[in-house]
Amino acid sequence: MNKLYLIGNGFDLAHGLKTKYSDFKLWYINKIVKLYNQSHSGSYTGELMDIVNDGYNFKEHDSLDSLIRDLEPMRKGFHSKSNLFGRLLMKLKDLNWVDIEYEYYLELLALYRRYYDQFGVRDIGAVNILREFNACLST
Repeated sequence: MNKLYLIGNGFDLAHGLKTKYSDFKLWYINKIVKLYNQSHSGSYTGELMDIVNDGYNFKEHDSLDSLIRDLEPMRKGFHSKSNLFGRLLMKLKDLNWVDIEYEYYLELLALYRRYYDQFGVRDIGAVNILREFNACLST
């Protein structure tokens, strides 16, 4: 007899894995801060954001709460390469996964409205909107 085990949502968390969105936020910011500190050039150019030294001593954090306490002075050195990522960074403290989906929707809506205002036709540029949005995510 074959057995099939279905593991539902929460299995990872129940086993202590760091898979929450808050864990990802902490990991990503720490990753770019580490790369910035290793660069020794006073700046870091990444795929989604750049860091430019404005006199702040960027350091890695061991918790999201610690990162959030330092976030305001850190933000001055962060330069996002996409509107979406910039908004997500500004709301780092408050966002959960469902909020990211909403921010994604707002960015798509803004792109659509820009094309609609530019061309005055509802269906024009739908493919271009998606291409532009995907490009801002992978820049």
